Amino acid sequence: MDTNDDFHLHGDAAKAVQEAGYAAFYALVSAAKKAGRVDVARAGSAAGFRAIRKALWHVGDRDAGVPPTAFETALFVTIDEADDADRVRLSAGFPDMVRALVAARDSDFGRPMLRARVQAAGLTS
Repeated sequence: MDTNDDFHLHGDAAKAVQEAGYAAFYALVSAAKKAGRVDVARAGSAAGFRAIRKALWHVGDRDAGVPPTAFETALFVTIDEADDADRVRLSAGFPDMVRALVAARDSDFGRPMLRARVQAAGLTS
């Protein structure tokens, strides 16, 4: 399984999966924006694949996620416990990790949006 931010899909079947996944992703981004959850839409759109997969694992999604390191687990716990001001400070040093976890914690829009990105990239188990 490829855990890099770069990914390559080959063949017509892979292209169809990618297009279907990105269509689902963009539909979820649009729905999140319409529901006033612009923060989640932005977070899901901007975070890197590595951070997304580790955040998904942290919130219990073992199919689309990969295990974070001990440091990353501690960082996710810190992000979870931080108030808004501290979360902004954390995002200065770890922008992808904060964005990914913010989106992954939103089960209505964020988590499905991140899963769609991972599935479109062909990175699910």
